[in-house]
Amino acid sequence: MKRIEAEFRRAEHLLYVSLKYTKTADVIRNVLDRWRSTIEMCIERLLMRAKRTKKIKVIPTAPLAMAELIPTIYKDKIVKEILELYYFFRRLKSLEQMRVCEFRKHVALLVIDGKKEINIDIPKLYEWNQKIAIFLEYVKEKV
Repeated sequence: MKRIEAEFRRAEHLLYVSLKYTKTADVIRNVLDRWRSTIEMCIERLLMRAKRTKKIKVIPTAPLAMAELIPTIYKDKIVKEILELYYFFRRLKSLEQMRVCEFRKHVALLVIDGKKEINIDIPKLYEWNQKIAIFLEYVKEKV
Protein backbone atom coordinates (compact mmCIF):
# COMPACT_ATOMS: atom_id res chain seq x y z
CA MET A 1 0.00 0.00 0.00
CA LYS A 2 2.96 2.29 0.58
CA ARG A 3 3.94 2.06 -3.10
CA ILE A 4 0.45 3.11 -4.12
CA GLU A 5 0.41 6.06 -1.73
CA ALA A 6 3.87 7.16 -2.87
CA GLU A 7 2.79 7.07 -6.52
CA PHE A 8 -0.33 9.09 -5.70
CA ARG A 9 1.77 11.63 -3.78
CA ARG A 10 4.01 12.02 -6.84
CA ALA A 11 0.94 12.71 -8.97
CA GLU A 12 -0.34 15.23 -6.43
CA HIS A 13 3.04 16.98 -6.38
CA LEU A 14 2.93 17.25 -10.16
CA LEU A 15 -0.61 18.62 -9.96
CA TYR A 16 -0.27 21.09 -7.11
CA VAL A 17 3.37 22.20 -7.50
CA SER A 18 4.81 21.47 -10.93
CA LEU A 19 1.71 22.43 -12.87
CA LYS A 20 1.36 25.61 -10.83
CA TYR A 21 4.79 26.83 -11.94
CA THR A 22 5.24 25.39 -15.43
CA LYS A 23 1.69 25.40 -16.85
CA THR A 24 2.46 22.92 -19.64
CA ALA A 25 0.47 20.12 -21.23
CA ASP A 26 3.38 17.74 -20.62
CA VAL A 27 2.85 18.04 -16.87
CA ILE A 28 -0.85 17.25 -17.38
CA ARG A 29 0.12 14.11 -19.33
CA ASN A 30 2.53 13.07 -16.58
CA VAL A 31 -0.18 13.50 -13.94
CA LEU A 32 -2.54 11.31 -15.97
CA ASP A 33 0.17 8.65 -16.39
CA ARG A 34 0.85 8.63 -12.64
CA TRP A 35 -2.84 8.25 -11.92
CA ARG A 36 -3.10 5.39 -14.42
CA SER A 37 -0.27 3.52 -12.70
CA THR A 38 -1.80 4.25 -9.27
CA ILE A 39 -5.12 2.79 -10.37
CA GLU A 40 -3.36 -0.28 -11.83
CA MET A 41 -1.61 -0.91 -8.50
CA CYS A 42 -4.92 -0.50 -6.63
CA ILE A 43 -6.63 -2.97 -8.95
CA GLU A 44 -3.81 -5.44 -8.37
CA ARG A 45 -4.17 -5.08 -4.58
CA LEU A 46 -7.93 -5.60 -4.76
CA LEU A 47 -7.45 -8.74 -6.85
CA MET A 48 -4.85 -10.05 -4.39
CA ARG A 49 -7.40 -9.63 -1.62
CA ALA A 50 -10.06 -11.35 -3.72
CA LYS A 51 -7.71 -14.28 -4.28
CA ARG A 52 -6.93 -14.46 -0.55
CA THR A 53 -10.65 -14.59 0.24
CA LYS A 54 -11.12 -17.20 -2.52
CA LYS A 55 -13.41 -15.07 -4.69
CA ILE A 56 -11.12 -15.74 -7.66
CA LYS A 57 -8.61 -18.50 -8.37
CA VAL A 58 -6.08 -16.76 -10.59
CA ILE A 59 -5.01 -13.14 -11.00
CA PRO A 60 -4.48 -12.22 -14.67
CA THR A 61 -1.09 -10.76 -15.58
CA ALA A 62 -2.31 -8.19 -18.12
CA PRO A 63 -3.52 -4.87 -16.63
CA LEU A 64 -6.53 -4.72 -18.94
CA ALA A 65 -7.61 -8.25 -17.98
CA MET A 66 -7.28 -7.30 -14.31
CA ALA A 67 -9.45 -4.22 -14.84
CA GLU A 68 -12.12 -6.26 -16.61
CA LEU A 69 -12.25 -8.74 -13.71
CA ILE A 70 -12.70 -6.11 -10.97
CA PRO A 71 -16.38 -5.19 -11.61
CA THR A 72 -17.42 -8.83 -11.21
CA ILE A 73 -16.05 -8.83 -7.65
CA TYR A 74 -16.45 -5.23 -6.45
CA LYS A 75 -19.74 -3.68 -7.52
CA ASP A 76 -19.48 -0.33 -5.72
CA LYS A 77 -20.14 2.94 -7.54
CA ILE A 78 -16.63 4.32 -6.93
CA VAL A 79 -15.08 1.26 -8.59
CA LYS A 80 -17.21 1.75 -11.69
CA GLU A 81 -16.30 5.46 -11.90
CA ILE A 82 -12.59 4.81 -11.48
CA LEU A 83 -12.60 2.04 -14.08
CA GLU A 84 -14.19 4.41 -16.61
CA LEU A 85 -11.47 6.93 -15.81
CA TYR A 86 -8.80 4.22 -16.08
CA TYR A 87 -10.02 3.11 -19.52
CA PHE A 88 -9.92 6.74 -20.65
CA PHE A 89 -6.34 7.11 -19.36
CA ARG A 90 -5.33 3.97 -21.26
CA ARG A 91 -6.87 5.24 -24.52
CA LEU A 92 -5.35 8.68 -24.09
CA LYS A 93 -2.05 7.88 -25.82
CA SER A 94 -3.81 6.81 -29.01
CA LEU A 95 -6.12 9.83 -29.14
CA GLU A 96 -5.36 13.12 -30.82
CA GLN A 97 -4.22 15.74 -28.31
CA MET A 98 -3.78 19.49 -28.63
CA ARG A 99 -2.24 21.96 -26.18
CA VAL A 100 -4.41 24.93 -25.23
CA CYS A 101 -3.23 28.13 -23.51
CA GLU A 102 0.12 26.63 -22.63
CA PHE A 103 2.22 28.69 -20.17
CA ARG A 104 -0.91 30.60 -19.12
CA LYS A 105 -3.42 30.46 -16.31
CA HIS A 106 -5.97 28.36 -18.22
CA VAL A 107 -3.61 25.66 -19.52
CA ALA A 108 -5.45 22.63 -20.85
CA LEU A 109 -5.05 19.51 -22.92
CA LEU A 110 -7.72 19.13 -25.58
CA VAL A 111 -8.34 15.46 -26.39
CA ILE A 112 -10.36 14.48 -29.44
CA ASP A 113 -12.14 11.17 -28.84
CA GLY A 114 -13.96 10.37 -32.08
CA LYS A 115 -16.38 13.26 -32.51
CA LYS A 116 -16.22 14.26 -28.85
CA GLU A 117 -13.78 16.86 -27.54
CA ILE A 118 -12.61 16.53 -23.95
CA ASN A 119 -11.00 19.56 -22.35
CA ILE A 120 -8.66 18.46 -19.55
CA ASP A 121 -8.05 21.62 -17.57
CA ILE A 122 -6.95 22.31 -14.00
CA PRO A 123 -10.44 22.16 -12.40
CA LYS A 124 -11.10 18.80 -14.14
CA LEU A 125 -7.75 17.51 -12.82
CA TYR A 126 -8.67 18.59 -9.29
CA GLU A 127 -12.01 16.77 -9.63
CA TRP A 128 -10.31 13.58 -10.82
CA ASN A 129 -7.72 13.86 -8.04
CA GLN A 130 -10.53 13.93 -5.50
CA LYS A 131 -12.15 10.82 -7.03
CA ILE A 132 -8.88 8.92 -7.03
CA ALA A 133 -8.23 9.91 -3.40
CA ILE A 134 -11.67 8.52 -2.47
CA PHE A 135 -10.82 5.33 -4.38
CA LEU A 136 -7.54 5.01 -2.46
CA GLU A 137 -9.48 5.21 0.81
CA TYR A 138 -11.84 2.54 -0.51
CA VAL A 139 -8.89 0.28 -1.36
CA LYS A 140 -7.31 0.82 2.10
CA GLU A 141 -10.63 -0.10 3.69
CA LYS A 142 -10.99 -3.27 1.61
CA VAL A 143 -7.39 -4.43 1.88
